[in-house]
Amino acid sequence: MKTTFRFLILFSLVIILGSANAGINWHNQVGKWAEPNKWSGNIVPDGQDEVLIRNEGSKCILDSDAGDWDIAQRLRVYGNALLAIEDGASLLGVSWMRVGTNEGPGNVTQTGGQVRLKGGKDGAKLTIGYESGSQGSQYTIKGGTITYLNSDAYLIVGYRGGEGKFTVVGTSPEIKMKRLYVGGDLIEKAGTGIMEFQVDSKGVSPVQITNSIHIDREGNNSQADLIINSIAAPPKTNIVLIENTGSGYVDGRFDTLVDSNGSKPAAEGSEVILKHDETEYKYILTYRHNAGQDGYSNDIALIYEQELAKN
Repeated sequence: MKTTFRFLILFSLVIILGSANAGINWHNQVGKWAEPNKWSGNIVPDGQDEVLIRNEGSKCILDSDAGDWDIAQRLRVYGNALLAIEDGASLLGVSWMRVGTNEGPGNVTQTGGQVRLKGGKDGAKLTIGYESGSQGSQYTIKGGTITYLNSDAYLIVGYRGGEGKFTVVGTSPEIKMKRLYVGGDLIEKAGTGIMEFQVDSKGVSPVQITNSIHIDREGNNSQADLIINSIAAPPKTNIVLIENTGSGYVDGRFDTLVDSNGSKPAAEGSEVILKHDETEYKYILTYRHNAGQDGYSNDIALIYEQELAKN
């Protein structure tokens, strides 16, 4: 009798704790964030629980104000689910946004709106590719803003054995964070990170970092790749990719660089070729550019050299 009673108590606790940690789920649904019937419990996220967008075939469109929650919550997009952030979107109540987990990759496309992370249960973090199993995770921004209110404000691409890709398209987006990690952090926090920049006729929006930039910190145990291509005739001027608006130096280098001519080492001074309509444009990769004329040569950029003859 005592054994049965204890079992019932434990079983009840499992149910209670499981329910408390279940969060608000969006899975096997296609529709808009503001539609209550798309969420578990018919409740639009309001900051009371973690938000989980998951499973293949799930597409959640955020084109409205999701609210500025009093206690910032986690948001996970995983299991091949897609979150589309569009014009009119306002996501202000999230502390830690994970795109891809050990339960499968996640995808986010942002064409407008604002994502502003803030400290809550966690520091303000955007992690793309979290833990093994997240391979194929990606966040593509074509417009809108990614920024922070307070706290750590980490942008992490590839973390704890995960693999993620962050793509910036053209000059419409705005990205402002405190710290950037490509290929994760030290020891067990290492991962594989890919930064892609798609250059238009005006260049590309730089990823602006106010504190520190860390690339491929673990060397043999981490991986950091840089992809640069053109979607229009690129400008005949220098193109800033990652701008450190503070005084910190660039910690590390990308392993490989992929341009219009293929893959090569991403060393200081490497040649970068961008091609459009059979015309090639030559740049030089540097980790020592002074973008803002602030006295610190700590920005990653392409230094324009010349237009090459058509093939």
